[in-house]
Amino acid sequence: MTQQNKGKGRSRRSGSGSTKGQNTLQHPGAVLAQILEDTPTALAAKWFSLSEAELLAVLEGRAPMTAAMAQQAGAVFGTGSAPWLEMQSAWDAAHAETNAPQH
Repeated sequence: MTQQNKGKGRSRRSGSGSTKGQNTLQHPGAVLAQILEDTPTALAAKWFSLSEAELLAVLEGRAPMTAAMAQQAGAVFGTGSAPWLEMQSAWDAAHAETNAPQH
């Protein structure tokens, strides 16, 4: 999504970086943002039956990719839902460790 898309093209890589030296760990929304980079936000949101704000939250790594989104992405891109769900699970596990309360 580019800056031409009514200001909706802001960087979505914040929140999608690695943790604890895991250079390959990415939020599935960050991966999806790269794929959809040239797609208008409103159109992509319709594909996933989301509002633009909801989609942006996922693309920016502020909200999880749901099972329904993973199924849709898998159907559209021919990957099946598993890779998307696995990315989300790995992201959640890594952040559960880093965000665990310290006693």
